[in-house]
Amino acid sequence: MKFFITCLFLTLLIPLLSKAQSNYKPGYIIKLDGDTARGFIDYRGWSKNPRRISFRSNAADNATVNQFTVHDINGFGVNGLQLYERDAVTVSTDEVEMANIRQGIDTGKVADTVFLQVLTTGKNVALYSYTDQVKTRYYILYQGVKVPRELVYHVYLNPDNASEVKTDYRFKRQLIYISRLYQKENSSLESRIDGSSYSETDILPIINTINGVKGSRPAQQKLSGTRWFAGAGVSYEDMNFTGNQFPPSSVLSPKIDAGFDLIPNKTTQRYFLRIEASFTEASHSFSDPQDANGSSATIKFSYNTVSLAPQVVYNFYNTDNFKVFMAAGALLNFSSYGQHQYTIYFHNIPQAEPDGDLSFLNFWAAFYGKAGILIHKHIELYADYIPTTTLTDNFNPFAGKVSLFQTGLNYIF
Repeated sequence: MKFFITCLFLTLLIPLLSKAQSNYKPGYIIKLDGDTARGFIDYRGWSKNPRRISFRSNAADNATVNQFTVHDINGFGVNGLQLYERDAVTVSTDEVEMANIRQGIDTGKVADTVFLQVLTTGKNVALYSYTDQVKTRYYILYQGVKVPRELVYHVYLNPDNASEVKTDYRFKRQLIYISRLYQKENSSLESRIDGSSYSETDILPIINTINGVKGSRPAQQKLSGTRWFAGAGVSYEDMNFTGNQFPPSSVLSPKIDAGFDLIPNKTTQRYFLRIEASFTEASHSFSDPQDANGSSATIKFSYNTVSLAPQVVYNFYNTDNFKVFMAAGALLNFSSYGQHQYTIYFHNIPQAEPDGDLSFLNFWAAFYGKAGILIHKHIELYADYIPTTTLTDNFNPFAGKVSLFQTGLNYIF
């Protein structure tokens, strides 16, 4: 069984080595001459601003793919998701993470041409962001300024006292200055600026207020989402009792399951949280051989289990129509047992069933792993493995232990 599981997992992972993954979404590029070319962009759900993108003119898998950098285009957009604009800007180089900050303020910066993400545009001010391996920075463009300017924010250790952390909130003074360019004294807005943090959550509403409207942020669809699934399969269950001569018992039983996925980014679907509920039933029978004194024993029982399985799922191979995933999580099991028998025989003649020796757990938990594939967005094939877990409570002098291998098919709604 372990060999079979290993082969299955390796088979599922073969596509990881076959070709590079892609995730083409409708979008466009803005050429250096200002013309727009529509097509499909390989959308990566960028956590850092990209310096290169892949573009093709149509959705066909065999369509020619062109690579564009900041030197080749003025910008690009992925419809309903993100918009980027090429700009030659200055980029601050100091760290802001506490583990990396230095003693004394570091105002170092470099000139670079980058793709700035457009967060909002308006009649007065536009807001952009730029994230690289160092940090996230925000930029603004307003009347009289030709290129976006960075909103300045520094964190550093006091040069006279290395245990004291100091913060330069210069971006607040910049925002107050800009707000006064377009609005007369606005004490409530300036108070909001004074209490703001260096984050999109705080800065974006301020820019929208300066623009006098709720803002004209590029149209973006909601990235997070929920989806439901249901399916059926089979459960292969190995059980044995330690501390005795009972041979193991293995059974196949049906399984049904249903649940939902909480997806942080439904466009990329790289990872998500799954909550799964399932139902299984099983019956076991154990008989140990008669010993030299003519004694033997049997155990027979059946049980139904309702399981709740929170798990984290990661798509290692991730395209629109084919995905390979692995998951890990906890299995919380609630079991109910039918009438059970533990009978001792003497020369094949049944004796009275012992009292109090057979006690099964109504709740038991385990960790487990899963692997599978998703085909054409709806058909999911999976296999999971639950390692050996104790199922009995006070069953002395031996204990019942169970391990499970399950496989099945789900339909994603």
